[in-house]
Amino acid sequence: ADPGYWMALRVQGVDADALRLGIPIEDVTVPVRVEIAAQGEGHSDILDLPCLVISNSMRQALERAGVDNVQYFPALLQIEYMEESIDGYWLANVIGTVACVDRERSVFAPRHGSETGELRSFEIDPIESLGLRLFRLADDPRLLVVDQRVRAILEATTLRGLLLQETRTYDGYPASRDPSDPS
Repeated sequence: ADPGYWMALRVQGVDADALRLGIPIEDVTVPVRVEIAAQGEGHSDILDLPCLVISNSMRQALERAGVDNVQYFPALLQIEYMEESIDGYWLANVIGTVACVDRERSVFAPRHGSETGELRSFEIDPIESLGLRLFRLADDPRLLVVDQRVRAILEATTLRGLLLQETRTYDGYPASRDPSDPS
């Protein structure tokens, strides 16, 4: 998500760890209440931390792209320090994590206490990704990966706040706008 748009602060009534690990969840009180910091350029179609929250438009785009491994729960966004709330959003639980990083073609930065290190620039093994169009990486469940079809549909949908980054240019930090990009 683009840091110039809304940012989720807290999510009530759902296990955020289960969401990060892609575990199906059941006992959820709906609508899920998500407290946000409304900043920057305004409305966003995606909030990705502490969990994935998406707009109706983004959900429809994912469904058009054939993404079928997501649990959706109605969400109500509550702007921090204000009484205003916003509907038309979904808490999206991307089910499963996939161990599909091609270790021979990927870069891992050394990390204390880790045999493999911290994931940096990486390549996906298409066979190991099991044909999923959207998934979390087992090596770093914070990261969501989309295939080219999903990427094309998301880019054509004109979603606000969405930033997509090539796996080869990932450096361990959240995606951000290219300073040379005027958009």
